[in-house]
Amino acid sequence: LTDALSRSDQALALRPGLLPIHGERARIFLRLGRKNEAIAAARKVGRDLTVEPRWWADADAIYTLRETGLQREAADYTQRLLAQFPADDYRRSFALAALGRGDEALSALGTVPSIALSRLYWHPMWDPWRNDPRFHAALVKLGCAKEYQVARETLARLRNEPTPRK
Repeated sequence: LTDALSRSDQALALRPGLLPIHGERARIFLRLGRKNEAIAAARKVGRDLTVEPRWWADADAIYTLRETGLQREAADYTQRLLAQFPADDYRRSFALAALGRGDEALSALGTVPSIALSRLYWHPMWDPWRNDPRFHAALVKLGCAKEYQVARETLARLRNEPTPRK
């Protein structure tokens, strides 16, 4: 995780305003137990909803706020965000999943650009619904069920194998 944080520092040096980097940093800080920095990074993402590109940054920020105990702030953020996106925007379902509203998230999950599919494979916001038949039906509908299976098998192997040292 510290290497990921270092890489995000480098990315920020190149593109300081790119919100997906700040969203990712919020999650990294959260995993490192650096709650105040996680919250600050999440709030940076949510400060101005007109800044693009957003991609999955909002979901990372909402997830981080919720996981740090700021449920009300995460819910308010989600409400502001949902008002910005069209009904068929994949970011709506990601935000709802990040808030823990899985039934709504799965119902709203329509088209997802290929760049964001990996968020379905890896992001912990989807963990509560990974065994839900609706989640798997959505993967089939999106045409990525096989890729998802490979990703999850790879993750299981990585968790069971020691990481090689450089």
